[in-house]
Amino acid sequence: MLSTKQKVEILCEIYKINISTVEKAIGISGGAIAKWDQSTPKSNTLLKLAQYFHVTPESLIDQSDNVVSSGEEGDRPDDKKAEIINLLDLLNLSDDALDMAKDMLVSIKKNVDNRLTSGAPSAEPADQERQAAEPQDAKSQPQ
Repeated sequence: MLSTKQKVEILCEIYKINISTVEKAIGISGGAIAKWDQSTPKSNTLLKLAQYFHVTPESLIDQSDNVVSSGEEGDRPDDKKAEIINLLDLLNLSDDALDMAKDMLVSIKKNVDNRLTSGAPSAEPADQERQAAEPQDAKSQPQ
């Protein structure tokens, strides 16, 4: 029979993340999961944990050795998305600031979609900075 802690460790191994990342993402103190060998997390923590891993809360506390996913493989946000979500949580932004961030992300998504559909090349930010820093061709510079 696996404890909740052991099931979380298995999920972390599957998704190649560490336990401290999970603790930060769901808003619990560092080391809290280590205590779940002998106890069960609070219901709201269990729900956040289940949502994070796309499993049912019951699968994390039942007496079986299974950790059953409620979604298809790959449902969990990839690491870059998780980093953004974690950053937003850590910044503790107001609702207005979160709305602004959402609007900015929607705008960025539209720009990316437009570039992809128009066939325009999408330069990496580092490339754009390098191009901006390079001197203009001597023929195009005023004499």
